[in-house]
Amino acid sequence: YVPTPQERITINTLASSSQVSINTIKATIANLQAVILNLQSRLSNYRAYNGFQCSLLSPIRKLPKEILGHIFSYVSGHCILVENPRSGSIWDLQQVCVHWRDTVRETPLLWN
Repeated sequence: YVPTPQERITINTLASSSQVSINTIKATIANLQAVILNLQSRLSNYRAYNGFQCSLLSPIRKLPKEILGHIFSYVSGHCILVENPRSGSIWDLQQVCVHWRDTVRETPLLWN
């Protein structure tokens, strides 16, 4: 089958119209992908913010420094220090938050 000259014109018109639709759909997809990336970024930010807010309500924040210090001494006594003397036990505990750092520094039992 070979299209007639009139059919060729019709086919070219339809193909051109289809190409316009294809280009429009591709542009829409690209815009939607940009929107999705933006929403994923916002979602990540909200999750981090939510995690921070929830951590403020953590029950461990209510423990007095003395009890927390005893817990830390138990943990530090059961940790195996590897190659780096500043990795593990009390060094890691000090990096959690200011409250924990102060607790580690104020607990003499940890520095024996």
